[in-house]
Amino acid sequence: MTRIQPADQRRRTAAVIFLLLSAVVMLAGCAPQPYTLAPLPTRTPKPTFTPTPAVDMSAQSDAVPPTPTATVMAAQPTPALTPTYSSPAAAEVPKTGRAILVDQDQQYMYIFENGVEIRAIPCSTGDPQNHGTKAWRGVVGEYVGTFYSYGTYADYAWYLFDDHGRIMIHGAPYIFDENGQRIYLELDALGRYPVSHGCIRIHPDEARWLTFWNPKGVPIIITPWTGKRSLAEAPRH
Repeated sequence: MTRIQPADQRRRTAAVIFLLLSAVVMLAGCAPQPYTLAPLPTRTPKPTFTPTPAVDMSAQSDAVPPTPTATVMAAQPTPALTPTYSSPAAAEVPKTGRAILVDQDQQYMYIFENGVEIRAIPCSTGDPQNHGTKAWRGVVGEYVGTFYSYGTYADYAWYLFDDHGRIMIHGAPYIFDENGQRIYLELDALGRYPVSHGCIRIHPDEARWLTFWNPKGVPIIITPWTGKRSLAEAPRH
């Protein structure tokens, strides 16, 4: 057997220690480095949800509200119209259909339907000192419209009869001013005194109404002018 010398033994021991230290160093270099985690973001807490308590349907009433009761009013009979006449000659007016009465003493024209007076229209008939309007019975004739006579115009004319010219019912006469506007003449005579040349004058608005009422073929009575009634006694409507 070979005997190891002390010097060799020390060298071997030093070599072993060196190798061990080298191994430790190498193992230390291969060890993983520590990893630092980034901080997580702070989460905003969600709002707290408070559930709404369910409605207890069993507590609800299924009853239908009562239907309001309507008050039934007894039908009242419509009172019959009692004819009221403004002219004594109204007694001669037919009790059925339509009719027209011109009372020259009153200077009013009355419109009737089924014997009931529905309208009283102020008028002016023929001047008795010039050429008055004669008493007459007949029916309203054709619609003439606008015409020109004695230097004036008149609208809504309805033909009645001939007597020294055509006798008509028409609106008050008028002329035109320099601006083309109508100037109606002798409106103050309507319902007061006779002033025409024989025709029956009425207000333009009344003549328009009469035209829409359409008097063609309607019976008409024109009473005579007697001059018995003064202007103070003339009716006011």
